[in-house]
Amino acid sequence: MSRTAGTFSGWLGGLALLAVLAFAPGCTTPPSEKAEVVIALRGMPLTLMPHRRAESITTMVQSNLFEGLAGFDRDMKVVPLLAASWENPDLLTWQFRLRRGVAFHDGSPLTAADVVFSILRARDDPNSVRHSNCAVIAAVTRIDDYTVRLTTTRPDPVLLHRLRTVFIVPKRTYERLGEAAFTRNPVGTGPYRLVNEIPGDEIRLAAHDAYWGGRPEFAAARFIRFQSADDVESLLRDGAADMAADIPPAAAAALSTRPVAGMDIIRHRGLLVRYLGMDTRVPPFQDVRVRRAVALAVDRPALVLKLRDGYGIPANQYVSQSVFGFNPGLPELPYDPDGARRLLAEAGHPDGVTLTLLLPQERRDVGEELRRQMAPAGIRIQLNALEREAYWRTADTAPFFLMGAVSDTGDASDIFEDMIHSTTGTYGRDNGGRFHNPEIDRLIEGLSELWNRPQRLAALQETMARTMAEMPRVPLIAEDIVFGQSVGIVRSPRVDNYVLVREIRRRNR
Repeated sequence: MSRTAGTFSGWLGGLALLAVLAFAPGCTTPPSEKAEVVIALRGMPLTLMPHRRAESITTMVQSNLFEGLAGFDRDMKVVPLLAASWENPDLLTWQFRLRRGVAFHDGSPLTAADVVFSILRARDDPNSVRHSNCAVIAAVTRIDDYTVRLTTTRPDPVLLHRLRTVFIVPKRTYERLGEAAFTRNPVGTGPYRLVNEIPGDEIRLAAHDAYWGGRPEFAAARFIRFQSADDVESLLRDGAADMAADIPPAAAAALSTRPVAGMDIIRHRGLLVRYLGMDTRVPPFQDVRVRRAVALAVDRPALVLKLRDGYGIPANQYVSQSVFGFNPGLPELPYDPDGARRLLAEAGHPDGVTLTLLLPQERRDVGEELRRQMAPAGIRIQLNALEREAYWRTADTAPFFLMGAVSDTGDASDIFEDMIHSTTGTYGRDNGGRFHNPEIDRLIEGLSELWNRPQRLAALQETMARTMAEMPRVPLIAEDIVFGQSVGIVRSPRVDNYVLVREIRRRNR
C-alpha cells in the first residue's frame, strides 16, 4: 500500500468551517500599509521551546517560528511542509522525502539529521508533552540527507496529523546552545524568527527572508496581550491592534452593539470543548451514577448564553462538530437537578456531595455559574481558582477540574487515545481521570486498523457513544471562535484557531 502527500492530504476532507462576518457600517479606513501586523491574544505563550507545553496559545505562536514534516490547511486537511512527499511501503513504515533548500533562521540547512533528532527528542525527552504524538514510533532512521524512514509499533492512519506539532529544530544549534539558551533564542524553519520577547506581555517577530515558502506579506509581526473585554475594545478602537484573536464573548457583544469603524467581527466553529474532569479512581467519582449526576446538574444552554453570549453550543460529547468522528446521533444532555439528586441517593449520597473544583482564575466565572446551577441537585461546589501557570502544573492531578480539550489531529481518535484509554503502553498520556474500561480500550485500539474512511467514521461514532455512557468526563460547551479584525487585512478563519501570520494579507496593495 502506498499513500503520497497528494492523496493523503484529503483523507479527513469535508470538515465544515462556518464564518460569519458582521461588517461595521460605514467602514472607510483604507487598507493597512504598515510593514508590521499586530495581533492581540488573551495570553502569551508559556514557552517558545517546542515540545514543552501543549497549551493552545503556546503552540499557535510556536507555529509561526517552527514547522513539522506536514501541517494543516485552514480546513485541517494535511499539506506538505518540511516533507515534500511521503509514502507507506507497508502499514508500519513511513518514508519521507525532505524539501530541499530549506534554511533554519540561523542559516543552517535542514537535513535528515535534524528531523531524526527532533522526533526522538519529542518522543524520549521525559519533559516532552509531545510524547503521545510520537509514542507509536518505534524507530527513526536517516536514509540519506533528504530521506527519513519511520517505523511504527502499530498501524496509525493519523500519524501525519500527530506530527504537525512535532516541530523540527536544528540539531547542531540546539546541542551547541543547550536548552536554556535555545529557549531564549529559538531557531526554526518557520516564516518568522524571534526578534524580542517580553515574557507575559509581548513577542516581536521578523520575516525569515530565506523562508522556503517565499517571503511573507508582512515584514514584522507583534503579539501583544489583552486582559479583558474592555481591553480588547480599546485596542481595536485605538488601532493599537490589527486583530484580536479568540476574544471574550463580552467583547464581541460590545463590538457588535458599538461597531468599530474599519473593524469586522468574525465568528466560526472551532475545535474546543470545555468539560469537567473527574478522577474516576477516588470517591465519589468511581461511581458512574455520581458522574452522570454531575452531567445532569449542568444547564448547558444557560452556560452558552451567560458565559459565551451565545457564542457556542451545548456539548453532548468530547469533540466538536468540526472533528471527524463527531456523533450526530447522540442525545442532548438535559438539565435535570431532580434526576441528579436521585442518582446521588442511589449512589449512597442522600444528602448530596461537596466537591472542590480546580480551575484557572480567568475561568472563575464558569465555576461561579456551575456552583449556582448544581446547588439544586445537592452538589455543593467549592472553587480553587489558580493563576494560569499554577493551574497548568496541577490540573490533571486534581480529583475534579475544569479543562478544555482540542483534537489536535481533527480526528476523534486522539481524544480517545490520550484522554480515555487506560494509562498503558502508547495510550492514556492525558488520562487525568485515570478512567479504565477494558471494552472501551479495545474499541480504541481497533481504530488503528481502520484506514477506510466510512468504516473509521462508524467506529469512531460507536466509540463515542459507548464512552459517553460511562461519562468519564462531563462535556459542557463547544465554543465558537470570535475574532476582531481590521478591514485592511484579509485572513481566512482556520478550524484550529491558529493565527499564522504568513496567511494574513493586505486587502489591497
